[in-house]
Amino acid sequence: MRTRLAVCFVFPLLMGTLVGCGPDVPADFPPLHPTQVTVTLDGQPLADATVSFSPADGGRWLATGITDTAGQCPMRTLAEYEGVVAGDYRVSVRKFTEAGMPPELAAIEDTHSTEYVELYEKLLAEGKLDEPQPLVPEQYLLPTTSGFEVTVTEGSNEFTLALHSGDAQVPQEQGEVASPGEGDSA
Repeated sequence: MRTRLAVCFVFPLLMGTLVGCGPDVPADFPPLHPTQVTVTLDGQPLADATVSFSPADGGRWLATGITDTAGQCPMRTLAEYEGVVAGDYRVSVRKFTEAGMPPELAAIEDTHSTEYVELYEKLLAEGKLDEPQPLVPEQYLLPTTSGFEVTVTEGSNEFTLALHSGDAQVPQEQGEVASPGEGDSA
């Protein structure tokens, strides 16, 4: 009896792991292509940032991903299905502090330090603890202002997005998506 019960409970669990982890792509979807993005800010990997691919033609196949500690993320269409529909996309990169946590406060790791407490009290008195603050330059927050555009093709795709805190006209590195302002004539 115990063996039969164990098989009844363990077998479905085992089959669930063998079938796959992700949801099946609906039959009416166009083909999806594996797409990996690496994001850096001033040459350093940017973790916990949300990358969005917005179709340049206004289509419905939005793709998103959240970067890991190496600044990398696989892109998912409609946040659910692995891969991206082939086409042209405008890209945005978003990362914010938690609500009420300005970047200068978030940068202090020891929340019990005198420095943290004094800065917290100062920002609270100035009313600066109410809104989430961007941790990337604001130009990258929207696909219309980021200056990043990518073309997803059939097969595997890899893109590197190099964000810069200062002047957006930074020389392009090998394998990098052009930074905003690059190639513009003065």
